Amino acid sequence: SGDKAGFTSCFPPSFEVIKSEVDQESKMQHVVRTNELDVAARLAELDLTIEELQEVGRAAYFAKLSCSPLHPPTFGGTSGWAAGVYTLRDQKLSHGWRMRDPGNFSITINDPGRLYVVVATGDQLAGKPFGKAPSTKSPKGFKTEAAVAATRQLVLFPDESYEELKLDAELVNFRAWFLLLNIEVNSVFVELSSPAEMIKGKIVSWSERIIIPALSGEPIHGTGKDDVTGGFSPDIEIDVQRVA
Repeated sequence: SGDKAGFTSCFPPSFEVIKSEVDQESKMQHVVRTNELDVAARLAELDLTIEELQEVGRAAYFAKLSCSPLHPPTFGGTSGWAAGVYTLRDQKLSHGWRMRDPGNFSITINDPGRLYVVVATGDQLAGKPFGKAPSTKSPKGFKTEAAVAATRQLVLFPDESYEELKLDAELVNFRAWFLLLNIEVNSVFVELSSPAEMIKGKIVSWSERIIIPALSGEPIHGTGKDDVTGGFSPDIEIDVQRVA
């Protein structure tokens, strides 16, 4: 490091660069929005509404509810995820949004807002304002990792764009938001959150969380006498806790 006001750092330049990045990251605010008026106002900035996102959660819930013992065990999760993606797109494409599915990474894109939304399953903490931050329930792939890296870069260094982040045209300078669904016995918890950190394939930290008012519905008793939970899809598996 160079001499600053008569002081010369005893650390090598590489350490100073790392320290600078850490200091910059520490300035990133981890915002959790829970007040309904604040939530509505922030969503409006993203061209979204509370009702639209609740409808996505409701569609996923009832898609799971419609499964029978004759369906394959994993169908409920796939069906719920697909219904959520469909419902989000059905609401937003008529309002100027568009859709892409690069490598089965289903995103719904708001070009003027320079953002896109990914429907995914959160863990049992998703959609709840108290306690630890939630994580995505199932490990994600390369596209999600790139989205997290690009979004983190935009939050920390909004004027910079690295070549290694240009993995897909939709990821460059677009902020990723994950619509996390957490379906329990007779409730649906939903939040829209922007990722900050990914560990072992799961997003575990968020720069901003927008908590959507929870929904209540009729209990899901399962697809048969056995407790079959979960399901698989590219980006969501809905875990439903059953009533005894």
